[in-house]
Amino acid sequence: MPFGEKKMKLPSGKIIPTPNVIRCIAPAAIVMQYDQYCEENDIEKLSCFLLVTCHSTLYRIMQVCPASVQKSMEGLDYFVVEGGRAYEDLLWVVNQLHLFKEEMDQMIKDLSECKQYLKHDFKIHMEEKNDIKDHCMTFYLNDKDLHFKNECCNHQHLSGYPKCLQLSDLLEEIIKRVQILESENIEDMYDEILFKTSNAIDNTVEWKKQIVRSKNQLRTKNHIMSALNGSKAIVMLDWAI
Repeated sequence: MPFGEKKMKLPSGKIIPTPNVIRCIAPAAIVMQYDQYCEENDIEKLSCFLLVTCHSTLYRIMQVCPASVQKSMEGLDYFVVEGGRAYEDLLWVVNQLHLFKEEMDQMIKDLSECKQYLKHDFKIHMEEKNDIKDHCMTFYLNDKDLHFKNECCNHQHLSGYPKCLQLSDLLEEIIKRVQILESENIEDMYDEILFKTSNAIDNTVEWKKQIVRSKNQLRTKNHIMSALNGSKAIVMLDWAI
């Protein structure tokens, strides 16, 4: 994401001001997102033009054009913090369940994939209108209160996205496994496991909602800024931490 500005000097001596970029994800995740974006939008990858291995070129570009490191923790998103803590709690819960090793390994792998999806890819797929319920901001921001109701009138949600379905199925499976422990005479342990599970699932859901709200706020801000001219200005205020 852009953060300030820096100047790039070309071999000709010309200086071009460019946004100072902060990368919020690892290089490997950026490469994966690039591949996915090209496939979903039917775009030829960089390797098709350069006749070289695409991934090595992308890593080289990121190495030559390094991003800045944001050291300030101002504006910390507590939903993200609680979401990360929820992942750790669910890992602990899975390790308390009486599972075979293969089942436990698979569940831990699924948890890791779901966490990475929420951190990186989920917000990229969000759109104002989308046939996939989990990617439709209009549906997510719908309010039962009639004063704020925003129905999806011009499209239906007929399909689901595998990663979103994986997350909901995984959380349901963990709840079922936890409930089985109730009959195993470990009442004290069961109460702790049930509490951590319920709390972690709630925090995961809230994290997902916050991602949608943030994406919608950014979309609105960009829309306002695109309409600015020489006689207008935008002032953004935020609570101090």
